[in-house]
Amino acid sequence: MTNRVFISLLALLLCFSVQAQKGKGRIERLDARAFQVKTIHLKAKILDLRSTTEIEASGMIRGAQALEWDTDAFFAEVARFPVHQPIMLYCAGGYRSEAAAEYLLKKGFLNMIVLQNGFEDWDKEGLEKVDLRGKVIRPDANKRSPDSQQTGE
Repeated sequence: MTNRVFISLLALLLCFSVQAQKGKGRIERLDARAFQVKTIHLKAKILDLRSTTEIEASGMIRGAQALEWDTDAFFAEVARFPVHQPIMLYCAGGYRSEAAAEYLLKKGFLNMIVLQNGFEDWDKEGLEKVDLRGKVIRPDANKRSPDSQQTGE
């Protein structure tokens, strides 16, 4: 009889283990430089979760789709995405992208990549930005480059 109980418990644990593995997604958090590399080399959906006003003021990452977080448009659009497609998310400082990644995880999406500290860090790193039409935004001429600071120019 103890053999039957043991086998039953083992089967039950196996069932729970298989169920726990189904749809088990992950959230990867990357700094701006690592995030940039993934935007180039990974076939992923890139979502800018900021408002149009925020994007117009500071630009966006090339290839990103502007899709404001926590709106009907966001929920309708992501419902169309295949759950296995990697989704890269960013916002201004990181809060909205974390919330969106958690939401997608609960919906069964498998691979979300979040830009740590948001677009603020992307901008601080001086990485390429584009406007809503995809035109490159030139760096601010008033900002001094690290080279000019060292030479005193």
